[in-house]
Amino acid sequence: MQDQKREYNNLIRHQARFEHLKNEIHIAIQKLEKVKPLKFEPKIKRNSLIYANVLWSDWHYGASFENSVNQYSPEIFRKRLENLISKTIDYINKHNVGILIIGALGDFISGAIHVSTRVQSSEDVIHQIQTVSECMAEAIAELSKHVDEIRFVNIIGNHARLIANKNESIFKENLENIIPWYLEARLKEFNNVKIYKDSDGYFIDTSFNPCHVYIHGDLDHIAKVAKSLPQVLGIVPKFVYAGHYHHDKVIEFGRTKVIVNGSLMGTDDYALSKRFYAEPMQKMHIFSEDGRIEYTIDISCDVV
Repeated sequence: MQDQKREYNNLIRHQARFEHLKNEIHIAIQKLEKVKPLKFEPKIKRNSLIYANVLWSDWHYGASFENSVNQYSPEIFRKRLENLISKTIDYINKHNVGILIIGALGDFISGAIHVSTRVQSSEDVIHQIQTVSECMAEAIAELSKHVDEIRFVNIIGNHARLIANKNESIFKENLENIIPWYLEARLKEFNNVKIYKDSDGYFIDTSFNPCHVYIHGDLDHIAKVAKSLPQVLGIVPKFVYAGHYHHDKVIEFGRTKVIVNGSLMGTDDYALSKRFYAEPMQKMHIFSEDGRIEYTIDISCDVV
């Protein structure tokens, strides 16, 4: 009984902490709306049924480092994000995209789950999630001027979990669950923006037939996901989009193609110590009328 009571109290404490964070961020949003309001100002009505998606993942905001092949900081993050949005708009205009799906695949903050991330982190995790959520809101507001509709899909990663030990962590106690809630509040006047949340770490996009699936990648190994997901979901997706691995990779498994996004951060000290290299990049796809990928665009974000 004592063990049960202790564990129950721990659960209640973590839930209360999460609700407290939401309340504090809600207050911050209300103040921010007065200082820097985001207004819906569409520039173009395309009336286009051309679909595209852009994959956002592994921004690791809050990390700060400099090594022989790369450097990263909150200031560099903002420059790379600005570069990403600018290039995305260029490709939207070039291909007359009417509907843009933003696959937000997680690990947007550095977090504090490993010693290396704590050492490299320049800001506390609460400020990290607030800042990155606001950066997303401003980016979506800008993109919304150039398309008829934006569909934002939020997938939680592993770096934002509330408890560092993954064996003790409850899956849904994750700071990135705050992102869609923040965006709904910040972009409430944007009638061409729709916010979607993951379900148990995945999201099924039925805009296409066969459907597409968005995941983070920590729960689904890319070599097995094309077999394991259909067993769970009861469907065979055409494409599975993943982050987590920080490398641009495409693998075909029969009827399913697994597409792995790169990272905005690039090669950090840990990756370099293992002799891994990855260019700071994100991916974008333009789809044909039958749902196939007509163009694959690797957006280089390195501006340093």
